[in-house]
Amino acid sequence: MRHPKLVPPLPQDLQNRSFKGQDCQGWDFSGRDIRGCDFRKSNLRDADFTGVHTGRTKQQINREKIGIPIGLILGFVFGFMLMTAHKSPAVLTHESIDAVFRVGMLTMIMVAALMLTAIAIFSYLRLNAGLIAMTVALQMTTFSVLIFSLINSPVITLPISIVIFIVGAIITSGFGLFYYRLGVKLFHNAIGTDFQGANLSSANFTDALLKNCAFKDADISQTNWSNVEISRCDRDVTKLI
Repeated sequence: MRHPKLVPPLPQDLQNRSFKGQDCQGWDFSGRDIRGCDFRKSNLRDADFTGVHTGRTKQQINREKIGIPIGLILGFVFGFMLMTAHKSPAVLTHESIDAVFRVGMLTMIMVAALMLTAIAIFSYLRLNAGLIAMTVALQMTTFSVLIFSLINSPVITLPISIVIFIVGAIITSGFGLFYYRLGVKLFHNAIGTDFQGANLSSANFTDALLKNCAFKDADISQTNWSNVEISRCDRDVTKLI
């Protein structure tokens, strides 16, 4: 959602506003709701953020929630496309093998291009949990198909099939649990208010609630962090002074 460029005095509700790259030196943001605001590379020198409320908005959270099932669906689709890229021909002739190889290579190139596009979109929209979901679905799909292909191989005996199934189930469950925990962590720590690369020198954050904020590469020299509550931010800026 686009908003008109703001000038002081500012409204009380500033949710999802973009101040990216703007000169906001000395502006009064005190007591405002700046959840979801984008302050990347903006000049906030001497700005007053006393008692501000930062973090994620419902719009951001809902977008992240929607990104997770979309990521799962894309991962399953890409996984099955990859695993069906090379189908053995009914008659193994040089011509049929060559044709299958060409189709398989074209399929894998297409899937790789679609995956890179999906990754770029997820990264641009900062849907890290959705990106993890896509990775989980892709890996679990390809790994599961591989396991069942081995089990159904005519050269694999029943005892070996059982061992392969058990080991595969353990590995797949382990990967699933690891990525589930990672996805939950990324979801809860997703950026809401973004100060990356901003000039926050001599800014005042007294009594501010700093939650789900990004301060990477921000200039925080002589910034006032008195009585600040901070959680789920990419840096604990209060310990860097």
